Amino acid sequence: MPGCPDRVTAGGLGRVGVASPVPCCRHEEVAALNRVHTTEHETEAPHAVPPTGALDEAFLGEGRQLVDRACTGDHRERGQTAVMIDDLLDRARSSLRSGMLSPPGYARVLRASALVRNMARLPELPPDPLVHDLVAHTVRHGLAAHNAAAQALRGTLAISRGLVDEALDAAVDAMATVELLDEHTVERALAMSDTAALLDMLGLGELSTDLYGRAAAAFGEIGMLTYQIMITGDQVRTEVLHGMWLERLGQAEAGAERFAAAAQVAESGMRLWQDSDSALELDEDFAADFHAAIALADPDGDHEEALRKATSRIALPGQILAGLVLVRVMAAAGRHAEADAALFDLRAACQRFQLGMPLRLALARGVLDLPREDEGSSAVVAYLTQIEDELWVMRSARTRALHARLEHERLRRGRSPMRALTAKDPVTALPDRTVLDELLGSLDLAARPVAMAIVDVDDLVRINQRGSFADGDATLRAVAVTVRGAVRPEDAVVRYSADDFVVLMPGRTLDEAAELMRGVVTAVTELTHDRGHGATVSIGVIAVDPHEGGENALARADDATGQARARGGSQVAVAPTTPAPR
Repeated sequence: MPGCPDRVTAGGLGRVGVASPVPCCRHEEVAALNRVHTTEHETEAPHAVPPTGALDEAFLGEGRQLVDRACTGDHRERGQTAVMIDDLLDRARSSLRSGMLSPPGYARVLRASALVRNMARLPELPPDPLVHDLVAHTVRHGLAAHNAAAQALRGTLAISRGLVDEALDAAVDAMATVELLDEHTVERALAMSDTAALLDMLGLGELSTDLYGRAAAAFGEIGMLTYQIMITGDQVRTEVLHGMWLERLGQAEAGAERFAAAAQVAESGMRLWQDSDSALELDEDFAADFHAAIALADPDGDHEEALRKATSRIALPGQILAGLVLVRVMAAAGRHAEADAALFDLRAACQRFQLGMPLRLALARGVLDLPREDEGSSAVVAYLTQIEDELWVMRSARTRALHARLEHERLRRGRSPMRALTAKDPVTALPDRTVLDELLGSLDLAARPVAMAIVDVDDLVRINQRGSFADGDATLRAVAVTVRGAVRPEDAVVRYSADDFVVLMPGRTLDEAAELMRGVVTAVTELTHDRGHGATVSIGVIAVDPHEGGENALARADDATGQARARGGSQVAVAPTTPAPR
């Protein structure tokens, strides 16, 4: 759908777009519902083909129709589509349980459902729970490529909520998984492109450009030329925008090198588009990135007609970039008034889009050498320059943080893309309950005392209903940070269930642990409303007996937590030192 105004910058339906944190939309780009393997042109791949279910194709077709409907519809139609795709998801769950839908097929339906919900923007149907379910489903079934794409989608949603640190964690998870995939599948290539889009939204252009290039090559390896051309356009655009940023920072030579590199890739992408049947599927809109890069690298050439054709309407990020280059061409020819007017019109056309940071900055600054006759305009430019310098410093720090986290994650995973992935809860980033048995088994109960606490968030359902699931997730994250900050590094904090955390405290007596948890109760009640949303916690504390098993200890701690809730919540209940027989 070339005219779709909400094409995306990341998140899972292929990589078309501008836009919002909402992925969207040509029917052949519905990555959330694509087959795991191509049926034509597929190269030899060192992996087993996962079994398909009898209803995989039926759900694939129905999901494609609904995603297309959400993409092209207005707000009302998107709301209706969100309700319809929820019905599809319910049927998919039933089919998964009966064996008629395969786990990969269900992953695609889950992902498509999350994307449609995100487009609909209905408070009662938030996308976050489905993204969390998708992450857990891909871990449970060992769907590594699907998991990487799910992590990229999780990061995209985090960015839309201003949660940059969570988005960085999601990017690290996605990158670490992608690096270790040795399969040649559509999902692997899509996961790479989705992760590249997330990095682009974070302003990490160099990393994004490299990963886009690898994704384009991956699509080429499996014969998906349409996708290869689209992703090559994304690669070109991120390279050009990075060059423009360098140029605005006074590093003109480094910027010119980026432009030259982008033009080389653009020329190969243009040839691929012109010499293949993909031109029948991808219209001139998708060549806008290529025209922009080629014109930048050849400032003396005659590129105005091609740029005007590429910007006859604005629907894709590449067309915005081509519009910016057209403004530069006009300014270079001395047509400053015309360039200023064109830039004004371009900015007005982009107001309905939520753009990634590099493109947003380029659009805000416009053309560096465009004369500024009034003091007000000059002051605005000076202010933008100062902000951009600070953003560059922030971007550099963000890059360092990502590299450090990525290296740590590589060491954790060793040679397996899914190894240690189950150790992380997608909402709080704490270890999840799959590692709790291992933690309990590693405790030397005979050598020193061990205290255990279960921290229950009171009335989490009420917080979700009163606000949204996003508020509930924010509350869980705030409680997790509070508990983690209250205990020692050697203590373990685990996300145990929807609203419970388990805390293991080796070397602490029962009294010490109880006093520590009372401090947690107070700290949670003192959280600001934008973080805690008025939450309180009930906590049960026990001393683990050397002769009882882990399940018995958890049951006793849960009983104590129930007592704290029964007394009104927001307090600590301490279990008897000697466990009752169970």
